[in-house]
Amino acid sequence: MPANQQSFRNFTAQANPTTANSIPTKRVGILLGIGILFMPYIFSWFTLQKGYSSLARIVSLSWMGLVFLLYIPTIILNSRNTEPRNAATLTATTNTSTTVSSTPSESPKQAALRQATINFKWSKGGFGSVMEADFTIQNPSNYAIKDIEVTCTHFANSGTEIDSNTRTIYETVPAKGKKVVKNFNMGFIHSQAHKSGCEIEDLVIVQ
Repeated sequence: MPANQQSFRNFTAQANPTTANSIPTKRVGILLGIGILFMPYIFSWFTLQKGYSSLARIVSLSWMGLVFLLYIPTIILNSRNTEPRNAATLTATTNTSTTVSSTPSESPKQAALRQATINFKWSKGGFGSVMEADFTIQNPSNYAIKDIEVTCTHFANSGTEIDSNTRTIYETVPAKGKKVVKNFNMGFIHSQAHKSGCEIEDLVIVQ
């Protein structure tokens, strides 16, 4: 082989290195680009795979760092806004608990007066000038009661309140029990009284 032809082949081999072992650079596709844009912490790591250019890696990792720097102030601001709300909620809860615990308990008299009921039937006696009533006093409380003060309010046919009577029934009603008092004299009554309503106004707890 002539020397000039051999030299030409060697030059060609040096000028055109073997391409069989070279790796083509991958392009960042549209979907991967969108993923890097909106979720850089997930998709930026794909550019570290073999085949992507250094520029693609630098851009994606820089974007990931920028998003991180922008996200930190948001976290700090939200945490500061949450702390006053939590403090306000804790204060409100504490105040509510204090209010409930500071409410005074019901006294035995208040409990008995609230629970006691009275039913009655009445009629006029003494030539229509005196109210006579049969009372049934119910005492569902845990306290025996006595000296029950009863007020009866009277109404005319028109519904107008025209009179009232207050008397004390000096009897004892046991706890969880009842007492029937018949023909109790409530005193003089208005001649035009047509309807009457009676209720317990006061009582005494048996000691």
